[in-house]
Amino acid sequence: MVQRRHHTIPRFYLSRFANDEGRLLRVPLDEPERANLVSISDASVVNNFYLIQEEDGTTSDRIEKQISRIESEGARGFIDLFDRNEWPISITTRYRVSAWIALQHLRGPAQRKMLNELYDMTAKMEIVVQGREGMRRALEHHSSVAATEEEVDEEFEAFSRTGEYQFVVHPNEHVRLILKELKGITQTMLAREWRIIRFERRALLLSDHPVALIPSTSHPAGMGVGVLNAQGVVVPVSRRTGLYLDWPSQEGGKSKIGARDLRIAGTTDYASWLNKCSLSTAREAVFVHPDDAHLVASGLPAPRRQELGIPDYESLRRMGESLSEGFGV
Repeated sequence: MVQRRHHTIPRFYLSRFANDEGRLLRVPLDEPERANLVSISDASVVNNFYLIQEEDGTTSDRIEKQISRIESEGARGFIDLFDRNEWPISITTRYRVSAWIALQHLRGPAQRKMLNELYDMTAKMEIVVQGREGMRRALEHHSSVAATEEEVDEEFEAFSRTGEYQFVVHPNEHVRLILKELKGITQTMLAREWRIIRFERRALLLSDHPVALIPSTSHPAGMGVGVLNAQGVVVPVSRRTGLYLDWPSQEGGKSKIGARDLRIAGTTDYASWLNKCSLSTAREAVFVHPDDAHLVASGLPAPRRQELGIPDYESLRRMGESLSEGFGV
């Protein structure tokens, strides 16, 4: 039987911020006054999110099962490192937690939305430049069936009438991205210098995109921040514990993995900074323990509606016309 309720944030992780009844306070960024208690079983569910189409045309939840295996290994790593206080960190635990962080960075709706926006912009540029032939290519991109002339004409006319026309990638494309990038990002997380920050009283919040990439102080304005150029990676791992993965120091030459890991006593400033990092990654909502509503009483960011700076339809048309002239189309 195909599993259709897919968690984009695993339940074991959500439970680390929840009360004893397994509930969190979910605060929507657009209407924080409508905050409500949600179960960890429902907090991040998106139906059919990881369903893929196999080569024979059937629908499969094979990838969801693979994700669940990585989650299970990640949960074991979390228990050993953050609950049993393993120190120094074994390579097995380090790998389990690194793989979980890499997966969490890649798996969420934000990544799917970014792929959609990239594909939408590319397809529209091609249509603006190539007209109906560009529309044909866009329609056939994820299909093994050739588009008919009627379909091409109908879609091209709809595209020409409105700037709200949107192309979306097939879910298989998102899955391919996960499978392609997972190993490399895991290795990057593995090699960083780990800082485990524990708090006695201060509390941490959780965003709907838990992995935050932190730029360096010299990062050029306007340049995107990715796994390979981020100074640090912030992951809240429970209500009272945060994890900061720093870029490996070059002082004193290359050191053994884990040699510069640290355990740090949390302060008010640390908690404030970690929570600001989490808020910076939020797309639609944040989650807190029901007793920590004061963390989201003010200062919430606006919802993030776009992952990329996508030009509007008219801008695309002007860009396409310019390209056409440049290429002599």
